[in-house]
Amino acid sequence: MNKFRYGNKNVLLMVSISLFVTAALGGITIYSLRFITDYAVEGEIGKLIEISKVLLIVLAFELAFSLLASYLKSIYLNKSMVGLRSAYVNKLFNLDIKNIAENDEEKYLSHLSNDMDRYEASFYNNMLDLMDAFFRLIVSLFLLARISNTLLSLALGLFIFFIVISKKTSKPIEEKEKIKSGSLEDYTNFINESLKGFYVIKQNGLENSRINMFETLAKKVQEDNYEVDKKSTHVDALNSFIQMAIIFTLVTLGVYYAKQSGLSLGMTMLAGTAFASSLGPMQRVTPFISQMAGISIVLKDFEKTLRKEQISGKENISEIKEISFRSADLGYEDETILQDVNIDIEKNQKVLIVGSSGAGKSTILKSLRRQLPLKAGDLLINNISLRDITADTYFRQLSVIDQIGFIFKGSLKDNITLYKDEGEDKLNDILIEVGLEDLKLDYQLKNNGSNLSGGQRARLLLARALYLDSNLIICDEIFASLDQEIGQSIESQMLKIDKMLINVSHIIYEENIDLYDLIYLVKDKRVLEIDNFQEVKDLDLFLISSK
Repeated sequence: MNKFRYGNKNVLLMVSISLFVTAALGGITIYSLRFITDYAVEGEIGKLIEISKVLLIVLAFELAFSLLASYLKSIYLNKSMVGLRSAYVNKLFNLDIKNIAENDEEKYLSHLSNDMDRYEASFYNNMLDLMDAFFRLIVSLFLLARISNTLLSLALGLFIFFIVISKKTSKPIEEKEKIKSGSLEDYTNFINESLKGFYVIKQNGLENSRINMFETLAKKVQEDNYEVDKKSTHVDALNSFIQMAIIFTLVTLGVYYAKQSGLSLGMTMLAGTAFASSLGPMQRVTPFISQMAGISIVLKDFEKTLRKEQISGKENISEIKEISFRSADLGYEDETILQDVNIDIEKNQKVLIVGSSGAGKSTILKSLRRQLPLKAGDLLINNISLRDITADTYFRQLSVIDQIGFIFKGSLKDNITLYKDEGEDKLNDILIEVGLEDLKLDYQLKNNGSNLSGGQRARLLLARALYLDSNLIICDEIFASLDQEIGQSIESQMLKIDKMLINVSHIIYEENIDLYDLIYLVKDKRVLEIDNFQEVKDLDLFLISSK
């Protein structure tokens, strides 16, 4: 992300040139005042008129370049923010699934909304103002050099002093910005959570508790924002006091120096104006640098969140023929969920994994999806350790069907094909196979598929898996919210497909049980193979029969 620290460099260069020319023309205007004053005092009206004409032309060009700079600034901010956001999203999608799982999705959301806007306001905008101040300062220093090296040395020393002060005072602001990022992330997380659970909140009368929590989080955001502003104000006030004390002293010395040197009135006015012109940019530079240094913590957080852990793997696969867990311990970094797991699945076999809630069924799926590394043992794909297989070729071979699913706003066709074109004949055959032939291909899906029934969602995800020709289809509790008849029908269709299928479920349809090749029970940190249907009936599970 550091590549975009300063935004779009090409446009920034054009902005720099326009700002420099504007500042230089402004310097010419200031310098001409020397002659205007002296000519007026000496009564040389002809020369006064001639230089006034030149000054009008310079002022016209200064206005034109000032307008150009304003236009280029808007282009710079637009391109810089698009580039920064695009770079973030590109790095985000370049992460492995395991890398993504390390952070809550709300962190990425907060980065792409709140933190991006803060960076634009406190860095990109301030940098443009800083450049403008810097060029005006350079022009003023050049004018001072034309008058006296002593005045130039004083101004340069003052400028260096201000830079050092701003660097030292930026640390407290950086700390406050870090705290503010955390409160904004919590706030964004809560809003996202509330919108996703809106129906549950309304149905169960949780509005008051959510409103109270919202007010607490909103108050925390405002308090942290206030702390940043307060710290910035304190720093700016301290810097301003130091600056004004020094400036007052130097202005007094400057006027005294001009008088003692016997300069003309015009030259004296030029010295005073040039020195005053250098002081304004110096005062502006300090708060800009402090705020820019403080907000830089945001980019560091971006880099930390988007850091890609290198996952070994050089073996490419073109299909999944066999899956084997060999004496594998599965779980999280600080907890082992399943021990000594031994599972063997061959090509096109249908596998049912059952067990009570929390027993560890999902842990098996997360291990298959590379969201969790094995704590011991091995997971082999085609007799190759999963950690040695490239992520891209592995994930191309599997599809996941779950209760949530990835359904975006767009047509039924695009949601199934994911913009791949394998021909409509193939697509129509699949729609018939999964029971979606009643829906038109251009049917527009809304709000994460809210205009689909639960059964249609499951069938759509199944159709996608078939269209993309995945070797392995993983089903994760997809029947939990479906009517019995619909669920039984979808399962029956799935089990007839010529693919390797793993279904994790706490709902068992008696009519379909014989269609499974293997049944595994997850219980007491173990995975046990079930030999016959009676053993399944004896389990304390939700067994359904439509007979």
